[in-house]
Amino acid sequence: MGDLQAVYDKIKEAGKNSVDGIVQWLQESKVIDKAKENEDKVRSYFADVSNKNDISAEKFKEVVGKIATDQKKNVEDLAKNLEQFGGALGAAVQAGASKALGALGMK
Repeated sequence: MGDLQAVYDKIKEAGKNSVDGIVQWLQESKVIDKAKENEDKVRSYFADVSNKNDISAEKFKEVVGKIATDQKKNVEDLAKNLEQFGGALGAAVQAGASKALGALGMK
């Protein structure tokens, strides 16, 4: 079962808890496609947020809920997609960090 709080924690840890970062995360995890109209719709869900660079966990969960409703899907299914992408991203970040440390002779 998908856990949106865990997903949000990964997004925040990756420094992606801005509107732009969350939209990118949603697109790359295939929760939404990259069509301009879909991106604009998701961005509109954040219209009432005062700081677009620091989205709260509550707002993130609310927006994912709206996307699930729009797509007639279950929130847990979307959370699973986001978690799977987060795992792949985390592995890529870790691999990149290891490679950089190795290149610097710090590994």
